[in-house]
Amino acid sequence: MIKNIYSILFILLIPSFANSSDGDVAKYNSISTLFGFKLSGSKISEVFEKFGFEDPKLHGEKHDLAEGCIKNTDASFGVVFITGNIHDYETLYGYRLTDNPKSECLESKLLSFPEGYRIRLGSEVNDVIKVLGKPKMVSAEAVTWELNLKTLWDEPIIRNWNGKLGGEKYKKVVISRGEYHTVLIRAVFRINSLASFEVVDYSETDSYIENINELTRH
Repeated sequence: MIKNIYSILFILLIPSFANSSDGDVAKYNSISTLFGFKLSGSKISEVFEKFGFEDPKLHGEKHDLAEGCIKNTDASFGVVFITGNIHDYETLYGYRLTDNPKSECLESKLLSFPEGYRIRLGSEVNDVIKVLGKPKMVSAEAVTWELNLKTLWDEPIIRNWNGKLGGEKYKKVVISRGEYHTVLIRAVFRINSLASFEVVDYSETDSYIENINELTRH
C-alpha cells in the first residue's frame, strides 16, 4: 500500500513543479494563518496567552529554531509553535500539526482543530496536493514543498537615520514595502493518512535605501 502511494506521488512530479509567484501566494495564504495568528506577523506570547499560558520565552542556540507545544485534553491533537528565524525568538514563524503530541506538551481545554483550515490531519495525500500542488520532493520519510514569494504591505514602513561620514552629516531613508518568504512545508503520512504537517516561514523584510540626503558640510 505504501509503495503504491509513493508511486502515485512520483508520477505527479512529472513534469516537475515550477514555482509561480501568484500560485505560491495563493498557497501561502491558505496555510500561513493558524488560530487567527499570521506567520511572521504574530507574537509567540499572544499565541500562548490565547490558550491560557504565559509567554514561554523560547530561545535557541546559534540561530537554531525553538519550539513550544500545546495539546488538547485527550492528547489526540497537538500543535508545535515554532520561532527563531534570524535569531528572533518573539515572533511566530512556523507550526507543526500532529496527531501524536509529546507527553511534555502543555495541555489546554481551549485547543481544538481550527475551523476552516484547509489541511486536516487524517487527510489523504491527494487532498494535500490539491491545496499545495505538486511536491518538491517525495521520500519514504516525508513529502515536502517549497514556496518562494514576495508579499506587499498595505502601507510602507519608512525609517530615518541620521549619520556622519568623513565629517559630513547625512540622513538615510529606508523604506520597507513588504517581505520575501521562503516557506518550507513537510507532511508525514501514516500509510495514506496525514499524521504531521509542518510549515516554517523564513521571511526577511524587503527594505531598500530610497535616498541619502546631505544635511550639512564641515
